[in-house]
Amino acid sequence: MPPLNTPCTAILFSAVFSNIALGAGCQSVDILEPTASTTLPSTSDSLAALFEFLPRTSSATVPDVARKIRALHRRDPLLVDKILDVIDERSDAERVRLMEALAVIGPDAAKAVPTMFRLEREYLERLRATNPDISPVPGHTISLLRVMRLDQADIVRELERMIREGDAVEAEAGILSMAMIRGNSRVAIEAVERRMRQTPHDSEFLQFLSLAESIRPGYLRNPPRDVRERLLRATADENPAAALLAARLTMMLDLPEEQRITHAVSAVASVLSYLSDPDAEKEGGGSGLLAVREFRIEDGSSPALLRELKDESAYRRGAAGLLAAFSRSPAAKRVELVAPLLDDPDPVVRRSAVYGLAASGGEAAAVTAPKLEQIRQTDPNQDVREEAASALRSLHGRP
Repeated sequence: MPPLNTPCTAILFSAVFSNIALGAGCQSVDILEPTASTTLPSTSDSLAALFEFLPRTSSATVPDVARKIRALHRRDPLLVDKILDVIDERSDAERVRLMEALAVIGPDAAKAVPTMFRLEREYLERLRATNPDISPVPGHTISLLRVMRLDQADIVRELERMIREGDAVEAEAGILSMAMIRGNSRVAIEAVERRMRQTPHDSEFLQFLSLAESIRPGYLRNPPRDVRERLLRATADENPAAALLAARLTMMLDLPEEQRITHAVSAVASVLSYLSDPDAEKEGGGSGLLAVREFRIEDGSSPALLRELKDESAYRRGAAGLLAAFSRSPAAKRVELVAPLLDDPDPVVRRSAVYGLAASGGEAAAVTAPKLEQIRQTDPNQDVREEAASALRSLHGRP
C-alpha cells in the first residue's frame, strides 16, 4: 500500500495513533444502511472484496466506503473474524484501514476491541523504541470506538476479557486502555493492585497507582491500607521523580492538612537533595523545581509549614520555603514567609528562597529586589548568585 499523505492521515499511524478525534480535514462518519445503488466487487471472498475497495489515501470511515463495508458485513457475518485473522500480518498503514473498517461495522465488531487496543499499544512501543525523544499519546482506538458507537459498558466488558484472558502484553494494553476511558472496572483495579504488590520498585508501584486512580477516579481517597502505607513511605524516596509523584498522589488521600504538608516537604526536600549533587545538576535536574508548582498548599502560614521552615535540615527548610512561595496565601503573605530565608546560612535554602520569590512575582515580590541585587553581587555561592540574577530579570520583566 503506498504512503498515506492526505489530511485524513491525522487518524493514521505516526500521528496515527495519537489523541486526535476524527475531524480536522477528515469527513465525519455517516453510516447508512445499504441501498440498491450500493455495489460490491464481484468476488466470492469478502476479505478480498474488502481490500479491493478500502481507500489508499483517505479514511475508510468516509460515507461511501462505510456503506460498502456495512453491506459487505451484512452479506458475510464472518467478516469481523476474517479481519481479525489477518490484521496482525499487515503493515501499520493497512492495520489502520482494517481498524477503521471494524469501526464502521459497528457494535457487531465489539469482539475486535482488545485487538485494536493491543495493536495500538504495540505500535506505540515500536515508535518509542525507534524515537526515544518523542512521547506519542495513545487515543486512536478510543476515537474509533466512538465511530463504532459502543456503549461504555460494552467497551469495559471487552477490555476486562482482554485483561483476564490475554497474555502479558494484551493484559497491560487492557489496563492502560481502561485507564484512558476511566472504566471503573473491578477486574482492572484488581489486576493493577496485584502488580502494585508484586513490584519491588517504588517508581513502578506509583505508576500502577496512578493507573488505579485513572480507572476509578477517587480510588486514592481510601485505598487498601498496604497501598496507602507504601505510598506515604515513597514520598521520601531517593529518586526525586518518584518522591514528587508520590507526594502528588498523597495529596489525593483523605489526610489532615498537616500530614499532607509533611509528605510534600519530604518529596520536595528529596528534589533539593538531588539538585545539590553537581553530577545530577549536569543531567538537567534543575527542571525538577518546576514540579513544585503542582503543590498548592492552602495556607502558607499553617503551623505545620511554619515548623518546617525552621527544621534543622536545610533541604526541608528550602522545601518549606518553596511550598510557602507556591501556596494559595496572598502574595504579600507568601513574600513575608519566604524573604527571611534569603539570609539562611545554607546556600540550598537561599537559592530556594530566591527561586520562590521570583516565582511569586508581582509588586509584593518586587520589594525584595534590593536584597536580591545584593545577593547577586556578594553571595559566596555561585549558584545562588546566578539564581538571584535570573530572579531579578524575571521581576523586571526581562528574559
